[in-house]
Amino acid sequence: MTEQDTTTRIETIAYPATWGDRYTEEDQAQTRQVIDWLNEHRHSQSWLAKVSRVNAGTLNQVIAGKYTASPTKWLAKLLDALSRQDARRDIGAVPFVETSMYQLVNAVCQRTAAYRNVGLIPGFVGTGKTACLKEYARRHPNTVLVETHPNMATGTLLRELAEALEVAAPGGRGGTNDQYFLTLVQALKDTDTLLAVDEAENLQPTALDYLRRLRDRAEVGVVLVGTEELYALIRPAHGRFDRIRSRITFWPPIVKGITREDHDALALAALEEQGEPEQALLDRLWDYAQGSARVLTEGLLPALRDYGLRQGHQLSVGLLDQVAQKVLNLKPARANREAA
Repeated sequence: MTEQDTTTRIETIAYPATWGDRYTEEDQAQTRQVIDWLNEHRHSQSWLAKVSRVNAGTLNQVIAGKYTASPTKWLAKLLDALSRQDARRDIGAVPFVETSMYQLVNAVCQRTAAYRNVGLIPGFVGTGKTACLKEYARRHPNTVLVETHPNMATGTLLRELAEALEVAAPGGRGGTNDQYFLTLVQALKDTDTLLAVDEAENLQPTALDYLRRLRDRAEVGVVLVGTEELYALIRPAHGRFDRIRSRITFWPPIVKGITREDHDALALAALEEQGEPEQALLDRLWDYAQGSARVLTEGLLPALRDYGLRQGHQLSVGLLDQVAQKVLNLKPARANREAA
């Protein structure tokens, strides 16, 4: 969701000239608060209706001061949605860092695109595969990224590819898998497109077969990204997916965790405003993260910021211990080893 829809001019919303009989003074004040927020952030009523899950017609009547019943419950929903937007706006994301995982994603994608074959990127959960794949797709617009869901069916995969490629659905979304497949082949043929599938182990077996044949017929590269489960599916010689296996031109070992260099680079990028942290703090972060970029960037660093630094506490190993153990219920790796 962007701050402003640049394709649509956002009109300034005026305060109601008159109020419905059921509006209390507090309701009126809250209505003005909603209007002020929308005007300040240049968002439309339709945008607020969607994020707050309030009917667009109801919302229009409420903030126009024309709602005939009490507007209190609707105003509460609107203000709750806006407060969450404010909270998200205050979240400082960890800057993207070109880790060794990104270098691997880049290498596999580049080679697969050049050879128009199949690439495989296997890694444990939390190693940053998805973030790196999204960044690669952002930098290379000819990459079509598909994010799967559990037990994703062939028809769903083909429809998502058609939508991503802006291809007209054959038979108006009522087309068969074969019709979609042939339409996609025609759309991809003679293009420089790379298809990248995240969490590919979620695909039903037939969907993987369709991807393989789409690569063969359209002559485009296909990169499959997933956990060690994907690796185990494709690895066996003469197995169910032997045809995919035989087409893989870049097959790195399973990535089991981020490197210490990656970890420190991510931590330093997130803590840049605090100055360079002491080595002991980086060591303790490493003990808690245990090779997981997700635990570090989505757990430890945000919690350290929200429950420590923003409360006025000084960055220290002691502060990290308190936050990690009391907020995230984590133990450092050395404590786990001692317990074992």
